Amino acid sequence: MTRLEELLDQLRAAILAGDFAAFEGIEAALDEAAVEPIPDEDLARLHHKTRENARLMRACGRGLRMAQRRLTEISRARDGFATYDGQGKLQPHGHGLNALNRRF
Repeated sequence: MTRLEELLDQLRAAILAGDFAAFEGIEAALDEAAVEPIPDEDLARLHHKTRENARLMRACGRGLRMAQRRLTEISRARDGFATYDGQGKLQPHGHGLNALNRRF
């Protein structure tokens, strides 16, 4: 197993664990290892691992964007809500969660 392959495995583990702090150290080590020669018999395995890590990173990005949208929704709910009137104009209602909590 090459150093590059070990680092790709570490990156995969960090992605799956959500250990974003580890990314920086792994990235620096990957930059150093990328200049080392790679034996031809390792190329297919490395290619598979890099594709898998890229797929996991895309999924991670989608998850982070979904969490960000959800936090924005929660923040907006706390600040109040809005509806549209008969003319299609946005009508804010600033009661927020405090009024909603009192209701229940």
